[in-house]
Parts: sequence; structure tokens; C-alpha cells
Amino acid sequence: QSLFLYGGTGNGKTSIAERILRIYKDHVLVPYAVEVDGHIVSVFDPVVHRQIPCSDELLDPRWVLCERPCITVGGELSAEMLELRLDESTRVFIAPCQMKANGGVLIIDDFGRQAISASDLLNRWIVPLERGVDYLELNSGLKFQAPFRMTVIFCSEMKPAELGREEFLRRIAARVLVDGAAPEVFDRIFERVVADQEAEAEPGAAAFLRELCLAAAGRLRACFPTDIVRLVKAVSQYERRPVRITRAELERAAETYFAGACASAD
Repeated sequence: QSLFLYGGTGNGKTSIAERILRIYKDHVLVPYAVEVDGHIVSVFDPVVHRQIPCSDELLDPRWVLCERPCITVGGELSAEMLELRLDESTRVFIAPCQMKANGGVLIIDDFGRQAISASDLLNRWIVPLERGVDYLELNSGLKFQAPFRMTVIFCSEMKPAELGREEFLRRIAARVLVDGAAPEVFDRIFERVVADQEAEAEPGAAAFLRELCLAAAGRLRACFPTDIVRLVKAVSQYERRPVRITRAELERAAETYFAGACASAD
């Protein structure tokens, strides 16, 4: 099933989408290539498919045991990237991203800001999203079916109603609002970031940062703790001193981080 995650920037839509792959504990078989009407279409991509060592002598060597793939495409996604691409030097076709993502997750990040318009992308996938089958075309004009069996996750600042057409909404039935972080969630994110950065934070630092963010931005976003703590660490490293998350350091970093927002608000 496809999934539509929407909400303001910095609320964690992409982070949630990338973690959905963790629910799978099994592996998939990926073909090195497929043959269509005498033409070779390369599918296995070592950049996308993480191979799993396999000692099963009965495994057909034309297949590779892999972790389920997770492919993320953003603003660079164009109509051409959804079709076969012919490598002129080898005369081998390269499978598009959706064909490589079979058995895994395909994330359309910042949906609505791609080189291909949102309506054109949904028009292209309106049949695959419903039937689980894609149609690709060789240079000769021959069309063939390819599996379209993956979880497609759209991450967008657009609201579902902005998709406009009912047939689109029917094919993206699961729509989840990813809103700003609640205070307790904000504090937990802060604590996790501090631990990941192997830094030391003085007592009450999380609550102090929360108040700084509310004063500057009027809301709490999930990205604020990560961005601001990284700023504190960067400044500390530049000044060649130990990283310590104090109120003074947080205030200094927040002033830099929210400078543009504060200026526009004034």
C-alpha cells in the first residue's frame, strides 16, 4: 500500500519514511538482469541492493539474496527517470528506480517539488499503484509488464486535498499528518541527539532549548534539537574546546539558527 506523509518542514516525515524498512526482518531475491525480446535490462544495483552472503548451493546464480531495498528520490526526479535508460556503450537497458525498488520501499521526498509535476507523476503511476504492475517500453516501441510491488511513500508539505482528483486519493488511501513535536517528544529527541553526539548537557537544557524555539519560531519542530546541537558542536570544535551543552551555548546557537526567521518576523 502507498502512504502519504504530510505536514510542515522539519517535522520528521523523511525520518519516519526511512525507518519503515526496519519492520522487515526477511530478505528478497533480486535478479541480476532480465531479458525482454532479446534485450537485456539490468536490475541489480550494488548501490541500492545490499547483498547478503548466501551459501545455498541450490540458489539459482541468476538471482542475488539482498536486504529489502530502500530508494529515496527528491527534487531530481524527472519523467525520464521513470523509464528504461539505454547505456549506449553496452547496449544494456538500466532499470528505472521503481523497478529496482521492488520488494522494498520507494520514498518520494518533498513530493510536489520534483522536476516532474505531482499530477504527471500520479498519472504515470495511477495503474501501477492500483494493480501492482508497471508498463515499460523498449526503444523498439515494445511494451512489457514489470512488477510494481513495493511500499511507495510520498513525503510532502502538500495537503491531501491539494492532489485535486479523487482517483489519486483512492490510490493513496493511507494519509498521515506528521505535525510538530509535542514537548515531551521534543525533549526525548534532544536527549537522544546529545547522546549520539557524545556530548554533556547541563540539567534543564532540554526545557531551556524548548522555550528558545517556541519564542523564536512559535512552534516545536522535530529537527530543532538536531540542528541546534550540531551547531553547538561545530562551534566548540572550531574554538577547540570540549563540547558541552549549556544554556549559554544553546542560546548562542539558537540565535544563529533562527536569525533569518527572527529577521523576517520583525
